[in-house]
Amino acid sequence: MIERRCGAHPDLAVGDDSPWVVLNASAWEASADPGLRDVLRYLRTGEAEGPLSSEIDALVGVFNEDREWVDRVLTYEQETEMRCRRAREEGREEGREEGREEGREEGEARLGALIGALLADGRSEDVAAAVEDKVRREELYAELGI
Repeated sequence: MIERRCGAHPDLAVGDDSPWVVLNASAWEASADPGLRDVLRYLRTGEAEGPLSSEIDALVGVFNEDREWVDRVLTYEQETEMRCRRAREEGREEGREEGREEGREEGEARLGALIGALLADGRSEDVAAAVEDKVRREELYAELGI
């Protein structure tokens, strides 16, 4: 059983909850199950001999004739890349939101410290300037080491 992961970011699970079973088609001759042997042989050689492989081969032929359908179908690699891209973007957006929240909290704390220091020094005029004027606020941060 295999759980899919993003090739660019191996620690990122794709999380599509679809189990994958890997079969070794090159060992088709060793399979004890005749149906499985038939399918594995077909996958390895492209030759349909049994009922299931013949049915699969017929469907492959039908679908391959439908070029519109073939052009719409994603390859495994394309689908995996698409899922990785989507997962990375979701992670980035989550990080951005966390960063914004942290920035707001830090900004509020910094402004609160500035206002508190100015009020403690009796500098109410500088409080008004700090609230209204970004340049003056930055000067006051530098002056007070905040």
